[in-house]
Amino acid sequence: MTPGNVSGEMSGWVSKLIGKLLPFLSPESEYGHWLVRKIAHFSEFAMLGMCLTWRLGMLEKKKILALVYGFGVACMDELIQRFVPDRGPSLRDVAIDTCGVAAGSRVLGEDVVLQGKPSYANYNYDASTAWLKT
Repeated sequence: MTPGNVSGEMSGWVSKLIGKLLPFLSPESEYGHWLVRKIAHFSEFAMLGMCLTWRLGMLEKKKILALVYGFGVACMDELIQRFVPDRGPSLRDVAIDTCGVAAGSRVLGEDVVLQGKPSYANYNYDASTAWLKT
């Protein structure tokens, strides 16, 4: 976990790029920089939601577990920030991250990504005979 000032510098180039593409979100504005960071968190947690939903679906577990696990990861992420210089925990960030998990889970759960292909929930993998199919 990087300190707040280092993290801000790392995402600065993305803010500058977006500022050129969307001038109303200039990198100098606090809002533009804040929005870039929140979209990045939402996106990475959406990918986590997709991974959790895919894996839990293969294990034939309830999809709500993906949201519960994702919420737990978001809480741990914020808790860790409590001990990092220039950073701090935020319930708003937990909410944004959990919404990202829910969005990713929903995308995969509705087979938006896998349209036209069989659902992973209907895929029966039998390791004992898999070598016969190669």
